[in-house]
Amino acid sequence: MTVGGGFAGAATTAQLLFSDQGQRFLYSLGLALFTFVAVSGLIFVHDPRRTRLLSAALALQIPWLSSPVVVYQFAAGFGIRVARFSDSFKWGLTLGYKWQLYLLGQFPWGAGVDVLAVLMLVLLWQSAKTPSTAVESSIIKTWLRLTLVTMTVGGGLAGVTLVVQHFSSDGGHWPGYLLSFALYTYAITSGLIFVHDPRRTRALLVALALQIPWLSSPLIAYEFAAGFRCTVAVIGGSFKWGVTWLGANYELGLLEDNPWGVGVNLFAVVMFVLLWWSVKTPKPTLQPAAVPEDPETQPHSFAATDDC
Repeated sequence: MTVGGGFAGAATTAQLLFSDQGQRFLYSLGLALFTFVAVSGLIFVHDPRRTRLLSAALALQIPWLSSPVVVYQFAAGFGIRVARFSDSFKWGLTLGYKWQLYLLGQFPWGAGVDVLAVLMLVLLWQSAKTPSTAVESSIIKTWLRLTLVTMTVGGGLAGVTLVVQHFSSDGGHWPGYLLSFALYTYAITSGLIFVHDPRRTRALLVALALQIPWLSSPLIAYEFAAGFRCTVAVIGGSFKWGVTWLGANYELGLLEDNPWGVGVNLFAVVMFVLLWWSVKTPKPTLQPAAVPEDPETQPHSFAATDDC
């Protein structure tokens, strides 16, 4: 809900911010909200005991308000919304992100809640009150772990949202959309497995490897990136490159009029090598410190002597 939905929402809001200058204030506010949600999730991934920001991120997603003065709706990841507007009942499901921020408009009066956000907040609060044992630290560095989670979970959900939008507007290429949906779903799953147990990196390595090649030919065209990418390629005899800092990028085609070429995603290569190296590096074992013995608890021995 937080990392994936926040990342997907921030990516789209950032694009709108640069393309529509008339709504800069509202887009900036939306970008700040989604960024806050994503950061709260990453902090929670780093240390599950730090739940204050995550609780605030969930609380921000609960209300659904509508009035001539202000309209507010904000959801990241998943949501189940119920509301009553102008004597009519409304409900909705969210996959990816959803937000509405308006001021002073012709809007009906109404209010509602995100039931899923309420449930998650209650469960998080209950879990935080329950004492737990310390989490075993991972040999993978914090910045690398958080970057990998952002790439897979955040970029994966952004990709799923993008594929669903494209499929809704153009259903004629459904095999490519279905395969793209499966790839991004796999990226999300590999990231969630890694969050659950940082020692389980096999699926994550495969997800990174799938993002490395960039292929173009009349037979097949393939490019798949989640989260971040920095690609270089030679396509049709000319040098090309591309950078994606937020969001997702994909291209899947069969038997199309594409030039010959090949390229590589440098960012995915670097992440793959760093993760593989971290896994291969043996984890140092900590020897228990010697506990000094208490003289009072030591057994006493007596020797008999014969003095002359």
